[in-house]
Amino acid sequence: MGQNTPTNLTYIFSNWQNSGQVADILFLRNGKGEKKNQSAKFDSITIFKFADEASYNSWQKTLASTLPKELIVKHARALVDGTISESEFEHSFFLINEYTPKVNQEKYNQFAQSYLKPLYEAMLSTKMLVRYTNYIEDGAVGDANAYSVLEYRDVQAFEAMPQQKLKIRAYLTANNTGYASYDKVKDTLRVDGGGTFATYTDLNAHINSK
Repeated sequence: MGQNTPTNLTYIFSNWQNSGQVADILFLRNGKGEKKNQSAKFDSITIFKFADEASYNSWQKTLASTLPKELIVKHARALVDGTISESEFEHSFFLINEYTPKVNQEKYNQFAQSYLKPLYEAMLSTKMLVRYTNYIEDGAVGDANAYSVLEYRDVQAFEAMPQQKLKIRAYLTANNTGYASYDKVKDTLRVDGGGTFATYTDLNAHINSK
């Protein structure tokens, strides 16, 4: 994550992904605050997925130090995630919501499983949302953040979602006791840090253009 994105990151990341040193990389740039009076939380955010913990440890020892010093690097794990299809990234619209949990990771994971997962799965069923993941950073309560990375089919799907979410929330409140119970207390479990829009960067296109 960075407030000012170094120009050589696309080249570095594309090499790591195509060599298999990192299993998958999601590189999002041009961060903009979701609301007009809200600043973006980042200029760019990059999510590395590793095949296993050993792969991550190898990267940490041999490659992490080669990243530009101005980047903020955090280790995080996915609590809930889902997808309905392969993404057509040229049309995708990304929103990254930031939260600071007020509870430990075990309790926040329970919240994610009981509240976030049914909500996001219902949003997937509309086919307006095509992928979601909620991550939580390592760290002490109050210092570690959680992020929901939401990929919408396109900007029109994002704009249409609020009306769908009203119906989804009403249905889940009436039919899902876990969701309903956490809906009442969610503000006591986390601080909402706001959302940031970001644009997908195609690393394969960068390699192919060389």
